[in-house]
Amino acid sequence: MRWEVHYSPDALEWLKKADGPVSDAIVRKLESARENPHHYFERLVELPYYKLRVGDWRVIADLQEKIRIIAVLRIGHRKKVYREMATLL
Repeated sequence: MRWEVHYSPDALEWLKKADGPVSDAIVRKLESARENPHHYFERLVELPYYKLRVGDWRVIADLQEKIRIIAVLRIGHRKKVYREMATLL
């Protein structure tokens, strides 16, 4: 059974503003991850979330096991996305 992907308002806004090829690559990678997200996502050390690498971009998500949802919380450049997430906690 495939997982569902849900986007936060911040993640949707980022995808709308991003260059076409970048946002397309991220959406394609998330679609691939729907079959087995643990193959694609890596657990973050300091935060209770997971990261997905897409080139220089990172997708920060919460994998909700019981209901099989990939909740995309934040998307950003690898140099800034972790600092942005730390300020949200």
